[in-house]
Amino acid sequence: METNTSMFYKNILGKFVLIFGLSLAGINIGLACNYDHALEDAGTLFVSNTGNNNATCGLSKATACASINTAISRAVELGLLTNATIHVAPGIYHESVAITQAFDGITIQGSGQSGLCRSLVVAQNGTGFNAPAGVPVSYGFLVIRANNARIRGFAVEFTQTDPAMLEREIGVFLARPATNATIRANAFIRATNQERTPGPGSRGIFSIEGGGHKIRHNKISCSGSGAFEDGIHVPDHDIKIRNNKICTANRIGIVTVQETGTSNSTNNKIAKNYIGSAPTGIEIQGDYNKVNKNRFGHHVETDVVVCGSGCGCHYVPSNPADSGDQIAENTRVKLSGDTSILDCGENTKIKD
Repeated sequence: METNTSMFYKNILGKFVLIFGLSLAGINIGLACNYDHALEDAGTLFVSNTGNNNATCGLSKATACASINTAISRAVELGLLTNATIHVAPGIYHESVAITQAFDGITIQGSGQSGLCRSLVVAQNGTGFNAPAGVPVSYGFLVIRANNARIRGFAVEFTQTDPAMLEREIGVFLARPATNATIRANAFIRATNQERTPGPGSRGIFSIEGGGHKIRHNKISCSGSGAFEDGIHVPDHDIKIRNNKICTANRIGIVTVQETGTSNSTNNKIAKNYIGSAPTGIEIQGDYNKVNKNRFGHHVETDVVVCGSGCGCHYVPSNPADSGDQIAENTRVKLSGDTSILDCGENTKIKD
């Protein structure tokens, strides 16, 4: 017969084994990637670098497509133009991803921007895309015409280091008439500080004449040896730029640019971002923009610039004499800590 003491220790041991087993199960769940949890539902496609780009790929993990672009084409073939989801397994994908169809609500979901779950898109050169005319672009993701697109959980890398071969490198290019995209929890990596000359240079995220986008929780130039000319560049309107980390930029961390009288860089909200190193942290050229509680590293020369006459803004609009776009009006700036600000705008409201 067992004594009360032996029964006591058995109960303690049993509880320990149960708790330890549950802890291990929790660790295993924690180590699982987004792709592992993805359900094989209608409207969902799968991509894995161990898959095949055949005519029937994508409808399950076992029949995954081998490239993201193939899965996008399959979504079109299957008529999945509304709320399609493409899950991308961890791995390396040597492609520039183009979303050029009239999707509404397509989601491209990577497994993560770092570690064992990383879904890495290595952008390709020579895509044949030009912006502006005569300036070739290599891009990680290009979004045109699609509304409410979501790109989440990727690392995007540019590997070209030969100055003679450089194109304009853009991590995510949101081009008109795409609207209301969400770019979230991605990392953008560049191998060089070189820029294509002449012509505009590299951008981590670039949006032009679409509007309504949400750019959140991304990391730009926080790994790798290079930096983008501008971290986030938006000659655009009604964009929410929040909680991004731009470790270094060669020119400007975040910039709103009203390039011409029709580009309408207004009503953008820039809040709680961190910019570690750049000649200018945030530069505002459009109207009715809000800059709220952003943080800046010691290697940012001027934290916030509200553009106007004599402010030395980096970007000069193409027709400032006609439109007056270089003078920012009705900008609101709420400072965080010891923020330096250069205010040459009109009706700027500054609060500590």
